[in-house]
Amino acid sequence: MILKYNITSSRMSYFTDAQAAKVDAGVEIFKQIVCSEEFLNKVKNFQWRTSDGVAFKRFYLSNGMSNQQVGEMICDGFPRTNSVINQMKPSSIEVMNIIPCGSQKEMEIINSNSVSCVIGIDTNMLNNTWYTPVHLACAIMHEWCCWNGFNCSLPSTRMENWSGNTVPVACAWITKDVAAVVCNSSEVSNWCGMINNQTFDYCACSITYATSNSNLIYISPIVKMDECINMIELEMNWLTSCKNICPDVSNRITVLSNCMRMMTQMKLNMCNTTMDASDWACVPVSSISKINSN
Repeated sequence: MILKYNITSSRMSYFTDAQAAKVDAGVEIFKQIVCSEEFLNKVKNFQWRTSDGVAFKRFYLSNGMSNQQVGEMICDGFPRTNSVINQMKPSSIEVMNIIPCGSQKEMEIINSNSVSCVIGIDTNMLNNTWYTPVHLACAIMHEWCCWNGFNCSLPSTRMENWSGNTVPVACAWITKDVAAVVCNSSEVSNWCGMINNQTFDYCACSITYATSNSNLIYISPIVKMDECINMIELEMNWLTSCKNICPDVSNRITVLSNCMRMMTQMKLNMCNTTMDASDWACVPVSSISKINSN
């Protein structure tokens, strides 16, 4: 794929030096993977089953394309036509712009004002020590697939559990799975070894989390976790003030206290951060103890 990569900023956001270094490393991993035979073969041979056991040998929401066609579109990048992908995108591009985004609103503004390929990177996640350049390469792959016209989910459907078999999500996971082999780098292998499949989340900008306290749709799930913790704390304060009137609320306060404590622990464990992103951490699910609701 003959394509230039431009790591840039917007009028709203920018990358710090440490963030830009991580983005640059993620771009390099993406470049090696998207041009590799290993990745293309994985895409061509992709298959999945529904919960009822029905097997499919093509991606979910594949725009009617075979795996071979999907692979060629992703790996070649062009030519693409509006009639094929049913989106108003340029027929060819020369530059992929990697830009920082903190919310879906920022992403929409930048996309609406751009005629070139724009790949948004979630700046909320870049300082997280567990968020490695491999995660970033997966996020870039996800957004690259979206830019090529493939959806990652339906707005309203009971088949949401199938979204992992869409082109963007499945190709992001394939990127993770082949990174160490394709890149042939001890550093990349080290990052891949730290990734826990049970908690793997590359935080694509096209997957957003709405919050009840803001009219912006935030990208980062951490924002959603923070909001839940804050709502629990407000409820606890209200219950505490009613204690003298309704003694029976004590057990509810205990439950909420346990929930908030465990959510805070989960957040701290999964999102252990460092501003220079010099160390890496990945916490296994087993390290998070269960909440006792009694």
